[in-house]
Amino acid sequence: MSAPVGSAKSHAPRWGVALGLFGLAFALRAAFLLASSDSTWPHSMRYEGDAPVWARWAAALARGERFEYDLPLRAPGAAYLVHLLGGPPFETLKLVWCGLSAATVALLYLVAGGLAGARVGLLAAAWLALSFGDYQLATSLNNETPYALALLASIALTSRWVERPTLAGSLALGIVHGAAALLRAEHVAFVALASSWALVRVWPTVERRSRACLGTAFVALALVATCTPGAWRAHVASSRFNHLSRIIEWSKFVPPWTGDAWRAIDRLPGFAREPSARHLADLRRAAGDVEVGLDDVERFFADWGYTPEPIAEWTLVTWKGPLDFALANHPLATGGFSRAALLDGRDPEPTFSFARPSHLRLLNHGWSTGAGWLAEDPARTTRLLAAKLARFSDGATLGFGARDLPYGAAGVRRPVDLTVPQGGAAWRALLGLSFAAGAWVAWRRRVGALFAFALLYKLAVTLAFYGYARQAASIGCVFAFLAALALDELLTRVRAAHPGAGRALAWALGLLALGLIAVDVAEWRSPTAFEVRSTAPAPRIVSPSDWGSVESFDELVLEPR
Repeated sequence: MSAPVGSAKSHAPRWGVALGLFGLAFALRAAFLLASSDSTWPHSMRYEGDAPVWARWAAALARGERFEYDLPLRAPGAAYLVHLLGGPPFETLKLVWCGLSAATVALLYLVAGGLAGARVGLLAAAWLALSFGDYQLATSLNNETPYALALLASIALTSRWVERPTLAGSLALGIVHGAAALLRAEHVAFVALASSWALVRVWPTVERRSRACLGTAFVALALVATCTPGAWRAHVASSRFNHLSRIIEWSKFVPPWTGDAWRAIDRLPGFAREPSARHLADLRRAAGDVEVGLDDVERFFADWGYTPEPIAEWTLVTWKGPLDFALANHPLATGGFSRAALLDGRDPEPTFSFARPSHLRLLNHGWSTGAGWLAEDPARTTRLLAAKLARFSDGATLGFGARDLPYGAAGVRRPVDLTVPQGGAAWRALLGLSFAAGAWVAWRRRVGALFAFALLYKLAVTLAFYGYARQAASIGCVFAFLAALALDELLTRVRAAHPGAGRALAWALGLLALGLIAVDVAEWRSPTAFEVRSTAPAPRIVSPSDWGSVESFDELVLEPR
């Protein structure tokens, strides 16, 4: 790998270019945002994701209230960032997100340029600046936009650390890794890959081994320290959830309970006691029983197939991984977000509940449950994994500009995901070939190992959990870097064979970028209006009164009017 971003002196002119790229990228995203009718929502019509959740969580923080019992159900970074920035108006917050996205473009220019040359840096930054996937991420209050910046910053800092593993550099890298993990908990997988690679790079230099080992320890300590306040808060909440319960007045229950029966309920985790007792009492009363005994309690949980156990009380960021793994790999899952695993035959569409034994089992034993489903039918598992990768590739092969060229504005928004176009097989194949060519160039030039690790870990996360286009879009810098390497190699070879043709190709790329910007200007003057419809048999689109937008877990089709 070549040297990372170098000295201030050698790269002083490039900082001016980076600033210009930041301004251009911010202008493109801000104009795209302000021209849309959904600029005042926390999310957008094209990408809802978890933005409404972050907005409600931030509002609870502003009121000094607990959100979801303070339990570590989600990575907290985005919600706390919204809160720290002051909350609504959402349009102002979205402009901050546009700034974070633009900063990622500028940083990519510096990082890619430092690794593979200024032309690669410029090509990569231009690619990302005009990426429609990045437009979508920048205009919805999601965790992918700040995560993309944190990921790229960690790549830059790791590159510097390999050259000079200082204590200050180790602490800075650990803090950035911690911030990234608070946004996307799976980032710890990238930390493991990047740290191992960095140690291998430094190890041949004997005099730096001890410093590198100590530095790696400080990276880990800084990461853990960054996550510790949230981890402690989650521990306190989880412990409280396990041990505290509403007071159950057994004397008022009809039918009455035997001592053995209520003592069996008292042995359950605190959060499961009162709901289980109420549910069982209702069932026995409806059956006409005159008493609830221990055998009734045992039979009740045997019918559910699981007796409630305590939830985990310690985690670095979130303990929802087992639940997501089970949801993503249920036999009825289709590759993206799915609630099929929550269906237990008792309600048509249940929401997740800790007190529901079938749901709690997925939270506490989701790894083994999901693995069992995957092992049941290898052919079905193969189809599921292929579907996940197909959705991931949708996010990697989006078009350019505000109209998602060459696809056009129409698209499909899958649950909790970006809007992606349908069709365009030839364009997708061309982009796929360019990424593959870029990977070959990276291997031949021995550059970009950290970008490769980012791609590999995201692919692993996609295969294990949900197939999301937004997973690929969150590492748009990786695909931009690969495409830039491929274009740089093409320009080099064409110019070597035919200098005039090489210059013409370079001019053509520049004019193409200007053309895309011109299309954006036209879009700002006359924004595309959409007809939105759900593909679900029973559509579920709600309009919350708190911000007047629409929310839906349905698959939505967006068609220009």
